[in-house]
Amino acid sequence: MVDRGVGESGVEYWRALFLACLGWCLGLLLFRFVSAQGHLSRLGVGLKLVVSLLPSQVFPVGFGLLGLAGALRRYGWRHCLDWARGRAGSRERLLGHLQMLLLCVFVVPLMNYAMALLSEKLGFPVHEQWIVQVARTRPGALFWCVCLVSTTVVAPVMEEILYRLIVYEAVLPLGSRGAACISAFVFAIAHGIWQFIPALFFLGLMLQRARRLGGLRQAMILHSSYNGVSFILIVVSVCFGIGQ
Repeated sequence: MVDRGVGESGVEYWRALFLACLGWCLGLLLFRFVSAQGHLSRLGVGLKLVVSLLPSQVFPVGFGLLGLAGALRRYGWRHCLDWARGRAGSRERLLGHLQMLLLCVFVVPLMNYAMALLSEKLGFPVHEQWIVQVARTRPGALFWCVCLVSTTVVAPVMEEILYRLIVYEAVLPLGSRGAACISAFVFAIAHGIWQFIPALFFLGLMLQRARRLGGLRQAMILHSSYNGVSFILIVVSVCFGIGQ
């Protein structure tokens, strides 16, 4: 296991984390302002999905990468982003990826289902993901295309840079296990639905393990694969009216 930061004592990652938080705040303020002006109400659901990515992903990652600008110039992007380790197409890596993917596909929905049952028993409202709520309204082809790109490309790239790289490396002085738990927890609560926190925390740990084994690229591939399977399941459930 090799865990390393860029720069002395991870200072640049702390700066990147600070700027990422600043970007998140500015993006959220901008989103709230645009929403208060009524501009979002005139957009279709597909464009609303694009705009919703700005405060939670685009702004934080963009500002965070500004904090790594010096390291990117000195070391190059492959080193700073921990892009890959070992042979990308090795049989062992492929088998490990499939094992982690299958584990996530079965464990994450099971944990979400258990939390939904617990919420009902305790009298708390059970929430659905926004994408599932919109999907039930039959939003059209544009939404599905935007959703596919955002879930399998944009989200894996942005969230892995933000949580598995910037957050993890910034708190790495606390120890690799502590840093993995912190980054997974932040990843979980950032999605905004409390009943999904345990499952997303588990998913975050698996994604961190993928990064440890194969670099950030491997974490992005696992994230994209998992989101792709989830997307297919949502489409199938909507098309066949499952769970309605």
